[in-house]
Amino acid sequence: MKTTLAAFLFLFLCSSVIAGNSVEPGAFLIEPPTLHCLGFEWSISSDDNRNATVTVEYRKPTSPQWKKALPLLRIGGETVWFKRPKKSYVTPHMFAGSIFDLEPGTNYEVRFVMKDPDGGGGEKTITTKTKRLLERYEGGRKLHVYPAGFKGKKDDNAFGSLQKAFDGTTPGDQILIHAGTYVGHYVFQHNGTAEKPIAIRSAGDGEVILVGDKHRNMFDIHKADYLMFADLTFRDPGTGDGGHTIDGVVFWAGNRGHGATPGCKGLVVRRCKFEDFGVGVMGADTDCRDFTITDNYFIGRQSWLQNCHDMDFKDYQKWSWTAVWISGAGHDIGYNYVKGFRDGLNISSGWAYKGETNQFRPDRKNVSIDFYNNEIMECGDDFIEADGGANNIRVYRNRCTNSATCGLSAQPVYGGPVYLIRNTIYNVGRHAPLKLNCEPAGVLLYHNTIIERPSSADWSNCHFRNNIILGIWRGFCLPMGTATDYSSMDYNAYLPGRVYFRMPKLGWHNRDKWQLKANAFENLETFAKAVGYETHSVTVNYDIFEGAMIEGKGLGKTYEPASIKFSLRKGAAVIDAGEVLPNINDNHTGKGPDLGAFETGTKPPHYGPRKKDK
Repeated sequence: MKTTLAAFLFLFLCSSVIAGNSVEPGAFLIEPPTLHCLGFEWSISSDDNRNATVTVEYRKPTSPQWKKALPLLRIGGETVWFKRPKKSYVTPHMFAGSIFDLEPGTNYEVRFVMKDPDGGGGEKTITTKTKRLLERYEGGRKLHVYPAGFKGKKDDNAFGSLQKAFDGTTPGDQILIHAGTYVGHYVFQHNGTAEKPIAIRSAGDGEVILVGDKHRNMFDIHKADYLMFADLTFRDPGTGDGGHTIDGVVFWAGNRGHGATPGCKGLVVRRCKFEDFGVGVMGADTDCRDFTITDNYFIGRQSWLQNCHDMDFKDYQKWSWTAVWISGAGHDIGYNYVKGFRDGLNISSGWAYKGETNQFRPDRKNVSIDFYNNEIMECGDDFIEADGGANNIRVYRNRCTNSATCGLSAQPVYGGPVYLIRNTIYNVGRHAPLKLNCEPAGVLLYHNTIIERPSSADWSNCHFRNNIILGIWRGFCLPMGTATDYSSMDYNAYLPGRVYFRMPKLGWHNRDKWQLKANAFENLETFAKAVGYETHSVTVNYDIFEGAMIEGKGLGKTYEPASIKFSLRKGAAVIDAGEVLPNINDNHTGKGPDLGAFETGTKPPHYGPRKKDK
């Protein structure tokens, strides 16, 4: 009897351990799509030993061939710190991830297979669709707006005021603004629809310049869904930077923190020019959905040659906070020219994370937001801030040049993945191109070319692959730290030098202070043998590039982005030296993918606005 009882207890304990490791799938979520990407979340329980996986394949329903995508990222249990107030958030257990470079408005079949050596798992096949590019409806009325003093022949549907013209619109109408300068501010409070948006655009007979009248914002559109603005010039001088104050905003599309104004949906801003203003598009509320901000020029009034933290901000009229400040889901911010701001492009928390609870409402998270192919330069702080992002934030193919402080920021992000892919960063004043503060969780850094030292902050569940990161800080080519032993780094390129690295299995020395004698390794090879990271990585010099390349020196010189040549020299050690990442480097031309942002033999990305027919 005793033997039987002992055997029973043994089997019970074994089954309990297995049950804790055996993954149990939960709710599956398709996030709001963007034009070129799809994002997914699959909640789980158990899998205590974190060895479950989810593979992803996709195809058009008419195609017999499945294509591989990146596997979903395993998330859960990472502690992230809020900046203000300093409170912690523990990420929920789930898988999340994205599919890239899809066609707009197209159906895709996607197959997910969850496996766990300890048991459990499952399979799902779904059909979903990317976001459709919102186009103006040609069957509606055309309302014409003329400037004061216009002496030519007017259309029958003529207005002397943009506000009066909009007040009379119905879904599908177009407001055509004729050449001239218009001074004023506007409040738009009724909707178009996804099938019949209301379009406000140039009539095509010359430049249309809309100038603010020192009101708090030029366009209050937070109660108006599905509006399109195209081929217009906006100027809003003398009303503030849009950040320290809420003045100086061209499009007030929502801001939960000021005036409790919930965000609108379906905003499109294309081929416009913004000059002399504080914030171009303010959508700092997680109710904001499906914005498309593409092919615009955002030209701020901020000098980048002074560190933003040292500026005298008493006179806010002299500064510009950011070109686009966004929250919510399903947003495309691509092919824009951004110059002269404190931050180039920002995610706002949207006040989704202001409470003290450990978990956030799923409908209040920032998810599925894309920043791509933007030309960003001359910023006082960061080029792009993903701060406040939760899942499937995608920052890819951006060219970033001249910043007084930092580069790409994830301070913090709440679980991820936040994808940083094929971006270039050059000339950062504080030599911190990656600002991974407040222990962000779930940053995936793939195929970037960074001519500065890497971040010295701590992060969780982050994974670095196929990057070129050339910069020395206090003699260390790689000063970093991870709060989780299941982060990973490999197939990267660095300058020769010592390595300083902090992680739990190394004793987590002096976590609150940098102490360079602790956890220091003589070189990358010694570090790789001791830790198991960077076993396929290489050390190189600046001669890997075709053009002359020097380390950016921060505030001493302003570089023209096109003058920096990131293409690789024939025979460089970084060619064919990368890891294959499905859906990311499928187009590699050699035996393997090249490290860095550019693949040899392929056309470089286009940065900034495209031609009008795009």
